Amino acid sequence: MIDVTDLEWLAPLASFHFARPLWLLALPLVLLLCWRIRRPGVAAAVTYSSLDLLKEAQKRAGSRRTSRLRLVRALALTLIVLSLAQPRIEKGRDEDNTEGIDILLVLDASRSMDSQDFDFDGEKISRRAALQRVIGDFIDNRARDRIGIVAFAERPYLISPLTLDHSWMMDALAEMRTSLGTAIGSGVEAAVDLLRKSESPNKVIIAVTDGLNTSGVDPLESARTARRFGMRLYTIGVVSYQDMRTQDLDAVTLSHMARMTGGQFFQATSGESMQAIYRQIDELERREFKRSRLRSFTELFAGFAIPAFVLLLLELLAVQGRRMRFP
Repeated sequence: MIDVTDLEWLAPLASFHFARPLWLLALPLVLLLCWRIRRPGVAAAVTYSSLDLLKEAQKRAGSRRTSRLRLVRALALTLIVLSLAQPRIEKGRDEDNTEGIDILLVLDASRSMDSQDFDFDGEKISRRAALQRVIGDFIDNRARDRIGIVAFAERPYLISPLTLDHSWMMDALAEMRTSLGTAIGSGVEAAVDLLRKSESPNKVIIAVTDGLNTSGVDPLESARTARRFGMRLYTIGVVSYQDMRTQDLDAVTLSHMARMTGGQFFQATSGESMQAIYRQIDELERREFKRSRLRSFTELFAGFAIPAFVLLLLELLAVQGRRMRFP
């Protein structure tokens, strides 16, 4: 019984292919020409009073030599055609070097986010709980994106750096605790500082708050900083139906922040509306990025071309040798 490990040396052959396979269409024509073209006979080197006795033997010997030379020529031309088809074996590749975007979630961690006034699937839950549930669904659809989280109350703090380990990030988010204060501008500025270190050409900030800015950096100033570094900012205002007419949310400022960076402002009044907002952002950021696939090959041109020219040289020498006669 053959051990599979004994066949590992055959693995590279699985990626064998021709880079220019159209050249292979010339093979039937080459073989047909080699079969039909015959070389003229060669005169005898010794003169006899009569050639009747040697005629049949000479014919058989010449036929065998011609067949061998024709076979050598056919093999040589076949190898030349195969080499022109550019045979090669793929050695390896590095994929998806530029795929995905970097997203920073900037989340309000003020005490008002614990208010139990959000409807979600027929039950009343807190704004923070609804936000965490919606973010979980959003992240599940962004497996190739690096995502990080910055929370803010009186001042911003890091919950998770940019990472592809979204499961760990959600565990860290579950440990978030609320406190007094709402530093929206400082939270966005902290996200900008993190994204500035990223080499991704596409950087997005999604800021969520349910209150007015009470401390830290001016929110509009932080948005200008994000714009300067080419980052898109989406802002989401969280407010219950009962509070929609109150002055607890600065919708004008949030809208201006988003517009100046090429993003959008949304207002969530329930768990379902927040879910719809994140789905819309998800669609807006579903961009097709050109993937960089760096592939390397072992080119086999020489392995076919060199034997072909050696065979043609041998045929030429054989023909010349037949034409040379000694006195």
